[in-house]
This record gives sequence, structure tokens and C-alpha cells, in this order.
Amino acid sequence: FRSRRRRRFEARRQRLGQHGDWTSLPEPVLKKLLRKGVPFQHRPEVWWSVLGCEVLRQRSPTAYTAHVAGSLSPQTADEIERDLQRTFPSHSTFCAAAGRAKLRNVLRGYACYNPRVKYCQGMNFIAAMLLVVLGDEERAFWALAAAIERLGVEGYYCDSMKLLRADVRVLEGLLARKCPRVSRAFRENDVELISIVSEWYITWFSKCLPPLTTVRVWDTLFLEGFKRSE
Repeated sequence: FRSRRRRRFEARRQRLGQHGDWTSLPEPVLKKLLRKGVPFQHRPEVWWSVLGCEVLRQRSPTAYTAHVAGSLSPQTADEIERDLQRTFPSHSTFCAAAGRAKLRNVLRGYACYNPRVKYCQGMNFIAAMLLVVLGDEERAFWALAAAIERLGVEGYYCDSMKLLRADVRVLEGLLARKCPRVSRAFRENDVELISIVSEWYITWFSKCLPPLTTVRVWDTLFLEGFKRSE
């Protein structure tokens, strides 16, 4: 089944109007394709295209290396350093100093690129997943910047996390309608839903799902975005 799906995917790839331009496909076709899962060897190309990374890189007046070399407040720099050791510590990439250095560059670069957000705990896991999948720190940086912009989730990481709180309130409403007994049990026991799910949202599920499941979720998420209403 897997090899047949890969062959079909590659046949579709050969018919693209321009090499690597997956967004040239009609959206319903692309949505169906991504929901079935992207073969791992083509995932870097698909994510780069779907997120519009090349467009973002071309329109930026500042190169990646300049963002990495930019100055940060001591607090932001310290927060990034502390989280490097906590990021997938059992993964071979981040066990090594070289892997942590690449992650540091991506996070410092983004903090300089977007001073409104800077750095927030949880972004380290997203950047790490992008590094593993894309295999290149500059491409991981532009993918992080493009994904945050495309998904519209700046509010998860700044302005007192107002967007995160709003999305959790939506989840609370859905839970009350779809799973009323669970919702009632939470209320009766003074369980704050945000204390359970906030990590899911701010890491885009990368810390609560197995890696192979996470990338399948991201295949769809990067095209369709977060569903904030029914």
C-alpha cells in the first residue's frame, strides 16, 4: 500500500507545471493528496511549497545570516539557551552539539526576524521538527517564519497568549457539547483545560504525538490551517 501510494504521488509530481510547485494543483486535489500523507523523501519539497517559504525568503530585505547575527536581549538569549537542552534530548540530532547549534541559530534568527514574538517556550520543538524534516537550518528558519505567518498563530506566543486562550475557550465549548460528562467532571474537580492542552497548541502537537504522527498532522495543517470554527 505504501509503495503504491508513493508511486502515485511521484506520478503526480512529474505532472506539476513547475518543479516543486505543489500549490499549482487545485486545492481539493492537493488537500486529498496531503491528507493521505506525503512520502518522507518529498516532504521537504511539499512543505516548502505549501508554506510559501521561497516567496517569503525572496521578499525579505534581510538574509538569514543577518537575522542569526542580530542582537537579542539577555533574557531572550538565556531562554533559548535553557530550552536547547530540553528539546528532544534523546534524538540523535539534538544529542550532538552541532545539532543544538543549528537549533540555536534558527531560534535566535527568528527572534530577531520577528521582534513582536521574539521567542516563546514551545517554539523550540517546532523548529526542531522542521530541522529534522528539512535537513537545513536556513530552510527550517524560513519554514518556521512562513508557518507562523500562514497559520496566524502569533497570538499564541505574544500579547499574553490571547489567541491561545481564545482557542481553548472554543475547545471548552466543543467539549461541553460533544463530551458533556468529561466537561462536567473537569468543572466539578476544578480542572483547568488550558493547563492540559496549552502545550498541544503552542508546539503544534509535536510534543504530545509520536514524530511520525506529528508530520502527518503537519502535512494537512500547513495547507488547511487550524480549524477555529465548525
